[in-house]
Amino acid sequence: STLLPDTCFCFLSTLPRATIQGALGAVPLKQRFFSHGFANKVQVQEFIFVAARLYIMTSSVLGMILLTLIGPRMLERTRIPHSEALKLEPIAGE
Repeated sequence: STLLPDTCFCFLSTLPRATIQGALGAVPLKQRFFSHGFANKVQVQEFIFVAARLYIMTSSVLGMILLTLIGPRMLERTRIPHSEALKLEPIAGE
């Protein structure tokens, strides 16, 4: 079964993409989260902003390294041998 290698490869391929984290990192500053009732509101907002940027940097770099090192091995496990590929039925319309 190739379910586990396929699932792991799909997970690894999403790690280098950090667009959503980049878009959401500035929300606490723009929406003024923690603006009422917090004595250290500026520090909390800045922490969230910096944590989002740190997450972007670590996930994109680490994800690309893992995908480059482990990705080809996972794809090799899912390769169908040529002899088995010939036995597969053609897809309708081909």
